Amino acid sequence: MRRHSSRLSTRFRSPWRSCSSNELNTSAGMVVFSSTLQSSIPEHVRGRVFTLFDVTWSAARLLSLAVGAVLVDRIGIRPVYWIGGTLLSVQVRSALATRGRS
Repeated sequence: MRRHSSRLSTRFRSPWRSCSSNELNTSAGMVVFSSTLQSSIPEHVRGRVFTLFDVTWSAARLLSLAVGAVLVDRIGIRPVYWIGGTLLSVQVRSALATRGRS
């Protein structure tokens, strides 16, 4: 039993590492974005801007879940994952292409 457990953990080590690094990058990206937004918004409207940003962010997350659920019902889970992966790939390529530009 111990041998099987070891194989299992070795098999999934890389995807777990990848997921955790993706979460770290996403969190770090949000910190940088929020800091940039905070430093560029005048103090007297900063609360309103961050409230609007938070409401918009939350609404978009809920909308994406609803759209994803409808898509899964209509076309299945695999195509939805392919669509998500393609969109992520486009986003990464776009970010890398514009890196260093101001």
